[in-house]
Amino acid sequence: MLLSKTRVSRILAVFVLAIFVSMTTYAQPKGITAQMIQEFIEFIEENAMPMDDYLENSKDLSTFVKVLKLTGDFEKLKNNDEYTVFAPTNQAFEQFPVEVITELFQPRNIEKLKSIAAYHIIEGRLRSSTIVADIDENNGLLATYKMLNGLEITTFYDEETIFIKDANGYPVEVLQQDILLSNGLVYKVDTVILPQVDNERQLAENN
Repeated sequence: MLLSKTRVSRILAVFVLAIFVSMTTYAQPKGITAQMIQEFIEFIEENAMPMDDYLENSKDLSTFVKVLKLTGDFEKLKNNDEYTVFAPTNQAFEQFPVEVITELFQPRNIEKLKSIAAYHIIEGRLRSSTIVADIDENNGLLATYKMLNGLEITTFYDEETIFIKDANGYPVEVLQQDILLSNGLVYKVDTVILPQVDNERQLAENN
């Protein structure tokens, strides 16, 4: 699908901002004030594309978009409420066997899929600078945030890269951060964030 010049301009603006914010997350260059950064961010947000447009036009997020559409969360991201989405790339889903993904997409597993989808979304805008500040306030260890499914993720950073731990303690690396959009922002992550796996309960349900 061809993008309009307006959408291309918005994508380029968001790309420039992502680089700019990444530069200022951990160290602020001389001559750049906090007010300048905030004004630039607000300018980009006012001119950015909606989150649903960005997700649908991101070829490396097509599987996650399919999940959001199956669970009804894609429609939620179309409104004016602000959300932060940790979006797994297609490669993240490819870590699972095909039969597992196929089974998960069956109608009988829609509730599990809804819980997984909601575990990637948080209300409001959560910028990387806020995550780093929250971690630093906790002696540089970690910071936790509640997701839409009611569970928490734990964040930490190592060598200027933000990581997430899901309910099972598995690390998830943030590949791209602070993709600012008109109604929120997106982080691209390398792993699907999973609610806690209760193998005994699942076995009981299957028997």
